Amino acid sequence: MARDVTKYVIDGQRCLSVTEALQLTGWVSFDGVPTDVLERARCRGIYVHDATLLIDERDLDMEAVPEEWRPYCRAYEQFLIETKVEMVLREQSMVCESHRFGVTPDCDAILNGAPAVIELKTSESVEPWWGLQTAAQDLALGGGRRRFSLRLRRDGSYRLDPHTDDNDLGLFLAALTTAQGQVARGVAQIPEEFRD
Repeated sequence: MARDVTKYVIDGQRCLSVTEALQLTGWVSFDGVPTDVLERARCRGIYVHDATLLIDERDLDMEAVPEEWRPYCRAYEQFLIETKVEMVLREQSMVCESHRFGVTPDCDAILNGAPAVIELKTSESVEPWWGLQTAAQDLALGGGRRRFSLRLRRDGSYRLDPHTDDNDLGLFLAALTTAQGQVARGVAQIPEEFRD
């Protein structure tokens, strides 16, 4: 999902996003995935994220949603019905000044009475870097949240996948430090436009 790069600035300098740090260190790689497949997935992800925001605001006209993306929206609606969830923040860009990175958590929520960070996904399988991503989001939000990926699936079902590995935050911080070092030494550059 495209983000406004002006949001990830500390002391006048744009900092790396979570996804950029994970991409620079090899945790996230789309090598070998055909461009058209990536573009369809990107469009689906953007559309579904935007639609879930409208669902939260009770302002989605399901009839206006393209047929191929309706199951993802229905899966989100089902998640809201079946769980005790209260959205605190949605898609709020922020920086973690202590570690100098930017992030836009999909959902800062209260899930079944406890603080949680929930990352919305439209992928069929769980990726190993999602735990690192949600650990970074939890850090930026102040810590102490349970971490989940909510997979909205093309058959209209959903899966709420917990991320419980205590090593996730350390691995993210190691990736972030490495990526920041790459940028500082000119091995890599922060792009003007990026995905997070």
